[in-house]
Amino acid sequence: MRPGLLLLTLSVMLGLVGWWWAGTQPNAPLPSVPVTSDLTDRGDLLIDRLQTRLGPLLDARLGPARAPNGDEVGANYAVAGGELRPLGAEDRVAPESAALWNNFTTLFPTRLSSSVEQFTLLRGEGAPVAWTNPLGTPGRATGWNLALRGGEVPPATRLTGLVREAGRLIFEDQAQFDSLSASANCPTYRLSGGCLRPDALLTRFYQTFWAGRPADALSPEDDLAQTWAAFVLTPRPRTVDTLAAQKIAFLYRSPELVRLRLEILRKVGTLYPN
Repeated sequence: MRPGLLLLTLSVMLGLVGWWWAGTQPNAPLPSVPVTSDLTDRGDLLIDRLQTRLGPLLDARLGPARAPNGDEVGANYAVAGGELRPLGAEDRVAPESAALWNNFTTLFPTRLSSSVEQFTLLRGEGAPVAWTNPLGTPGRATGWNLALRGGEVPPATRLTGLVREAGRLIFEDQAQFDSLSASANCPTYRLSGGCLRPDALLTRFYQTFWAGRPADALSPEDDLAQTWAAFVLTPRPRTVDTLAAQKIAFLYRSPELVRLRLEILRKVGTLYPN
């Protein structure tokens, strides 16, 4: 082999090894642009087609959800076998509640909806569009309460709320917690559910973007849920010259999340066919 060609080959090989090594490190520098794939491109194409009909899919004005007030609760239901069951004085499932629950179960795979054990219908224009809360005791949550606001809600606002709260179910699932670590001596990041595992995505998100930085009004878990909604509902960033774009690029490191993004976007077309 000619010397020039040998040097070129060695340079390419070293570059590939360096790229692989950086990508395996939890706090590795982010790539200059998010890694692309066929699944990412197909998701972007779906967003382009949906936005032609619906306008922007992400409501960037929708901030983190607050807990609903008692007077905003319209009805509560247990969830069993994927179906709503009336609780309290309710003797039937209201059509509006059934429609909202159907929206959620249509958009997201069964492995997410099966973690919801209680559904709440919220009423009032000031009520949260979507809200989730773990049920059970800290560190031993049995499932989730999903609350959705009824009435007229713009598609982008509804989608943003649904996707954001689904992110809570993904990133704060009980499998993400370390049952052997005491919450008081948590070496990673502690939520009300306990201490997160070192390999949990929320742990790595916290270590990359939050560790050692001043406290913010937005919590790391809310930040990740908001970032997840932007990851799903907007085209991938072409550059990462802003902190928001860097956080979205962080999620593109996960092939599983890229596949789930495409799956959800396909279902958006089912919810809004015209």
